[in-house]
Amino acid sequence: MQNRMNDIITPKQVIEDYAENRRISVPDIGVNKTVIVSWLPHIVDKLRINFQATKNEHWLYKNNPLYSNTNISIGHIRPGASAAAIYIEQIIACGAEKIICVGYAGSLVERVNVGDVIVPTWFISTEGTSKHYCNSDSDIVPTLALLELIRSNDRSKSFRYGGCWSTDALFRETQSDIEKNAEAGAFCVDMESSASIAVGKYRSVEICSLLIVSDAVWGGKWKKGFDSPQLLESIDNVVKLLGEIV
Repeated sequence: MQNRMNDIITPKQVIEDYAENRRISVPDIGVNKTVIVSWLPHIVDKLRINFQATKNEHWLYKNNPLYSNTNISIGHIRPGASAAAIYIEQIIACGAEKIICVGYAGSLVERVNVGDVIVPTWFISTEGTSKHYCNSDSDIVPTLALLELIRSNDRSKSFRYGGCWSTDALFRETQSDIEKNAEAGAFCVDMESSASIAVGKYRSVEICSLLIVSDAVWGGKWKKGFDSPQLLESIDNVVKLLGEIV
């Protein structure tokens, strides 16, 4: 485990300075113990409506808002591993203890289709953030209790559990890398999940991710499914499931 005693800037310092400058307390920022985050505005909006959440006026980022009701908060997180890590660090510093990340992923293998929901249980990290929080990919693991909660509430029993490759370089997902990571057993690729899970584990909070397959990159061609009925149905199903478990 990385040594946190050498950290010069801590998320707690940043949050406390922000609160002091606004003449509010850290609890006034309004982050609940349970937080759902997504990089996708339309998913954030569906979650906001489903949970009847309202905008936190004291949240740090106006362009990446946070919404809350009495029990949970919903964060519009910034895309990319390093930005996601910063956002998650800050919601943890504000009091978050349980975090569920929801996003899109690209299929790496033919048997994984647009609209499938992947619950990553292990990661191949080629993004640059995770290594600052853990010693190896084997250290990047979601919380078992959250995985079991999702599994037991997946009434369709259609979710897939397995590996995810996370990379910083959206436009450098080469055919050789795709094939290599698929052969290693990964189902999908995204940009944020491994870093998000690494931060959560390092800070000793419960965390997991739910990834909805939006496109496919196997076979040497990009196959898009962003407007497919299967994808839209899966988004609704994930939002409904989250409404039942949090």
